[in-house]
Amino acid sequence: MTQAFAEGRISLSKVRAISRVCTPQVEQHLLDLADAATAGQLERMCSGLRRTGDRIAEELAVRSGESEAAETRFLTMLRTERGSVRGTFQLPAADAEVLTRAVRHAAEQGAASDPSAAPEPAGRRLVDGLLAIARAFLAHPDAEKRPRPEVVVHVEL
Repeated sequence: MTQAFAEGRISLSKVRAISRVCTPQVEQHLLDLADAATAGQLERMCSGLRRTGDRIAEELAVRSGESEAAETRFLTMLRTERGSVRGTFQLPAADAEVLTRAVRHAAEQGAASDPSAAPEPAGRRLVDGLLAIARAFLAHPDAEKRPRPEVVVHVEL
């Protein structure tokens, strides 16, 4: 780009537009555009490229954050002296939302199935919901082998 400017092939306005988005990989392509476009057209193209690059960078940051969160997930279950189990876990936010919704839904279903039962504290209802999910899975372990629904989203740049 410096050489093209020094030789007078591109104007200062074009250099300014290109310099905002230029990388070694795309420099020659941008110089080719500069030869065929006006300064205003090149500015609009580079502005669009910058916005697209910003969106891609944001998407990569989100994916990186999700990847890091997935790497830090864990579940520990420790047996106490009395034989019960105490556990802790950590999940990425999206997975935690899935688990929370499933446990609450299962807990609500259990409470609705026996309306005559005395109300239990919220923590116990959630444990009951978690156990209901575990029992349902163990009752139908082959359900995991069935094809899962897939959602495909198409986005134009």
